[in-house]
Amino acid sequence: MKTLLITAMLTFAASMANAQDSTSTSTTTTQAPPEWMKYTQPGEAHKKTLENVVGSFTYTIKMWMDPKAKPEQETGTSENKWILGGRFVQQEVKGRAMGQDFEGIGMTGYDNFTGEFQSTWVDNMSTAIMLTKGANSPTTKTIKEEGTASNPYKNEKNHWFRTELKIKDKNEHTYTMYSKDAGGKEYKSMEMVYKRKK
Repeated sequence: MKTLLITAMLTFAASMANAQDSTSTSTTTTQAPPEWMKYTQPGEAHKKTLENVVGSFTYTIKMWMDPKAKPEQETGTSENKWILGGRFVQQEVKGRAMGQDFEGIGMTGYDNFTGEFQSTWVDNMSTAIMLTKGANSPTTKTIKEEGTASNPYKNEKNHWFRTELKIKDKNEHTYTMYSKDAGGKEYKSMEMVYKRKK
């Protein structure tokens, strides 16, 4: 009996040791390779380009629902701030559009791995998420992107558009959107001029 008891105790101790080894192995932190880590940090695009649009701005907007019609003009404010350690610029817009209160939230970043600026946009006049991206030099002063989104106004589920963000300096930048008419001809559908609050 004594021998059986000792054998049982040794077997239990061994199983516990194996369990601890297994747990230790499963919680070991994996070290990220250096070549991957360099893509996770803010770079030139963030510090030399996007930094220019961070801050508090007022804007004037012109919108062309029809290329032959006179543009609708409104004004508003934009609060732009860095989030996630300087990796993305979050934009919060408040103003008027098409005779009603307007609110929108955008996010812009630069993918170090693909070499693309990428943007998203949502607002209270749509349930769609607008996605755009474009390959640009990280230190460019004109960010060009393209995308598609649903457009109930024109009854299009995949409405194509392109955008240009032109940075004049830290105090002024212009955001322009281009769409296509029924014949496929490109026209300017929106223009926003931002000026830093003093």
